[in-house]
Formats: sequence, structure tokens, C-alpha cells
Amino acid sequence: MTQDNGVWQNAGEFRGGERGTAVISGVTFSSAPVVYSAVDGLAVFEGDIVLGTVDQLELGMSELQGRIAGDVQAGVGITGARFRWPRSQVPFDIDPNLPNQQRVRDAIAHWEANTPIRFPERTAANAGDFPNFVHFADAGGCWSSVGMQGGSQTISLGAGCTRGNAIHEIGHAVGLWHEQSREDRDRFVTINWANIQAGMEHNFDQHITDGDDLGGYEYGSIMHYPRTAFSSNGRETITPVDPNAQIGQRTGLSTGDIAAVLAMYPTVGWHHNDLSASASAPNATGVPAGYTWSVDKTQHVVYRGGDGHIHELWFNGAWHHNDLVASAGAPSAVGDPAGYTWDVDNTQHVVYRGADGHIHELWFNGTWNHNDLVASAGAPSAVGDPAGYTWDVDNTQHVVYRGGDGHVHELWFNGSWNHNDLVAAAGAPNAVALVAGYTWDVDRTQHVVYRAADGHIHELWFNGTWNHNDLVAAAGAPTAAGDPAGYTWDVDGTQHVVYRSADGHIRELWFNGTWNRNDLVAAASAPNAAGDPAGYTWDVDRTQHVVYRGTDGHVHELWFP
Repeated sequence: MTQDNGVWQNAGEFRGGERGTAVISGVTFSSAPVVYSAVDGLAVFEGDIVLGTVDQLELGMSELQGRIAGDVQAGVGITGARFRWPRSQVPFDIDPNLPNQQRVRDAIAHWEANTPIRFPERTAANAGDFPNFVHFADAGGCWSSVGMQGGSQTISLGAGCTRGNAIHEIGHAVGLWHEQSREDRDRFVTINWANIQAGMEHNFDQHITDGDDLGGYEYGSIMHYPRTAFSSNGRETITPVDPNAQIGQRTGLSTGDIAAVLAMYPTVGWHHNDLSASASAPNATGVPAGYTWSVDKTQHVVYRGGDGHIHELWFNGAWHHNDLVASAGAPSAVGDPAGYTWDVDNTQHVVYRGADGHIHELWFNGTWNHNDLVASAGAPSAVGDPAGYTWDVDNTQHVVYRGGDGHVHELWFNGSWNHNDLVAAAGAPNAVALVAGYTWDVDRTQHVVYRAADGHIHELWFNGTWNHNDLVAAAGAPTAAGDPAGYTWDVDGTQHVVYRSADGHIRELWFNGTWNRNDLVAAASAPNAAGDPAGYTWDVDRTQHVVYRGTDGHVHELWFP
């Protein structure tokens, strides 16, 4: 409704009509009867929550009532898990005819900046990956369903609906009800029934059971009605017990809103695991690297031990240990390894710097083998440790490292090993430390990242020619005290670069069209880092993983979601 001479009109987020009765179940409660308003054939609950069409509710009423009787008798409610979005991702698309689409993207950016919920955009290319999704359109007024309904579900943003309304309606889609519907609301607000428009009183009923009360009551919730919602005379319909309380804001998520989302999605966020302890493996003296192998759906973390050997931790349901230098009869390492796989021949590859300054390769095709890449390509010796990746565009392998001239050198394989100087090719600053490399399928580009003398993370990226970018400046992020690692995540089509800052935290730069920043140690409440991180993703459960050495010498893992 909108306000006209103090009286709320039937529009926007507060709409009403003829009343009916339905039975609902939600994310955190069993089935319960509610009164709805019929608006344009839709059953609208509490002004902006759509339960379905009126016809659907009437046809299913007897079946639902029978189910409720069984629920009450047995004391078992419908589980809330069916209303939650898997992997804490809410796929979406936008009706091309929706005006002012930026309000949708701004609202999504607000959610992603303040919660771990992610919103991958659904396209024709990835539609099969996202059968359940939110469709933003103008269907009259501001409204949404609560929780995941299955298939396509609409969030309506009419002409008068703002960015704040979009944030509010996304809250419903994620699973949040209105704050004043809580079971404990009478301790915090007074409902002034005499001021409510006739026939709209049901919008102030308390329908939600104890299980829905997530955390304490919060006046500042974006999910709270304003003081004059559904007013018949311009006077308050809701009066806070605290006379100074502000209610009904549509600016952004409150602390309580964010806490409620975390309570509904308890697996959201970064977690921690001690891999050295899990595999009973030797302590690390260097920086680990990680990768996955699709051949047997395993995870692999490689690192340098105190014996100069490259040790492997690999996961097939449990973590195991292997000594790769011993397995391949290869030279000891004086630097830290990098690992990758090559789909062309289904092999694993681990590269590292030896005492001779050469880049050595350990590769696995059923057994571990050894190769000297600097010798094979006639390339300069390395003074920094290598990174490796493959490029599907031309089915090539790439190993990059810092030479004695401060340039980033590339060894690339297309049947034989070749050499290229990337700093010279891109006209970029010299590197002062280690380099990392990865590819991005979204635009079929290669990316090499490194730390320069200014403490910034610099990017060399290839789209036919090599180009340069300063990522720390682009994201407004802290300068680096260590060296970066990079990876991409197919789940939402993003790039990620992680590095250690001077406070020992692992910082993340992530790209979804622009470069953004995040503090992963703070997000996961994890130990500080004493070494630099490595990052990778796992397609089996669509997760991100960042590993690093802590001050205890253990390899620590941050994983999302």
C-alpha cells in the first residue's frame, strides 16, 4: 500500500482483498492455518507474501487439512529443509521487460556483501544446473513467496518498488517471515487493531510457532512492518514498546536479519580442517598447493616437508599421505610446489624448483614420473617457485615462474615444452615474489597473478595478447605481505585470488564483473597464516577450498559454503 492523506492504499508491499483460509508450512515450522487476501487471483499473506494462486489453495485445501491432522496427531512436521536453497545459492534471472533492473542487482550485491548467500545468474547456457530459481518481474506490487518453492518462483517488483523493497522480498525468498509475526512480538510491539483497515486485521495475526523465532526481536529488521502498515486513518497500527524504536526501514539487512539467515542456513560459511593431523603426515616447511582430479574424484594437496621432499595429501573419503619425490626418484625441492591436472591425457602434474634452479615436474599416469622443464624448453633458471595450469582453448599446459631478471617466465606445452617472457610481452612491473596462474572459462582467458614491489597483486591476462591489471587497486584491498594464488568457481562464474596480508589474514579478491574483497580468516574464525595460501574448487560438492600453513606448522583449510 501507499500512503494517501494518511490512509494506506492498495499497492506496493501492503496489498489486500477478499479473505480466504489456507494451510502453510515453512522453513522453521510445521503446517499452520492462515488467512490470506485474494489479489489478482493470487493468495497474498501479510501484504507481500504469495502463497500461490487462489485456485491452487482451494483445490489442495482438503488434502492439506488431512495432512495437518496427521502432523498434529503424530507430532511430526514437514521438514524445513525442502524450503532452503541448496548450497546456499539462490539462482535468479530477470524479466527483460522489468524496468530499472539495477535495483535488483543492487539488492543482490547487498545480500552477497552481508551474508554468505550467493546468487548465480541463470542463463540459457546454465539453465540445466539451476532448475529451481527466482524470476524477477513486474507482476503488480512488491511480493514474493517464502523459501524455495521449486521450479520458477516470482519476486514481483512493481514500478514503485525500490532497492530496499527488493532486499526485503529477497529476504522472503531466502526464508524470512515478517518480524512482527514472531510468537514473542507482544513483548515488543502493540498492535492497534482499531486503526487497521477493515478486513486487513489478519495481516497482523501471529501464525508462526516458537521454532520460527530466530534470535532476539529486532525493531531494525528490514522484515518489520512500518508503524502505519494497513492503517485506515493514518494513525499507527504498530507501536513499539520502546518509544524511540525505528521500525519498517527498507534500507538494508540488520544484524538480526543476517543472524537469522545464518541460523536457517547453518552450513553456510567457511569451515576449518587440519589435514596434517587427519593424514598423520609430516609437518610442512613451505606453502601448500591444491588441486582435484576428475579421473577418480579425489582432492590433492602437495607441500614441501623438512626433508626437502614433496609430500602429497589426497582425499577419497579420507585423507592419505604419499611422498612424491621418493615415488618418482626425483631431486629434492628447495621451493614450494604447484599442482594441476591435464584432461588431454588424464594425468596429474606437480612442479617445483630444485637446488639447480630448474623447474622439475612430477607427473602421474598410474605411476609418478620426473621431467626437467627448464632443460626441456631451454629456458632461464628460476629464482622463484612455479605455478601451473592448463588451457582448454588449445589443450596446452602452462608453468609460470620468476626468473633472476624479475620477469615472469612461461613454459608451455603443446607436444613439446616452449618458453615465453610475459612481463616483456605485457609491459608489466617486475615481480618480487612467486607467481600463480589459472584460466577462466567464462571468457576463455588465461590469468597470471603476482606481487610487485608496491605490495600490490598484479594480474597478467591473455585474450590473444597479454594485458596488465592492478587488482589491489581495483578492489581497494589491503596490500600483500605474501604471494597470491588464483582459481575460478564455475558455480557462479567468478574468479578468486587469495593472498596473505600483514596481519596474517588470508584475503580474497573475487571478480563477478568487478573486483571485490573479503577477509577469509575473519569469516571462518580460523588461525592466522604463517605462509601463503593456495586455492581450488571441487566439482563433486561444488565447494571452494583455500589451504595455508598456520603458525603451528599445520596445513589449515578454509572451505565454502
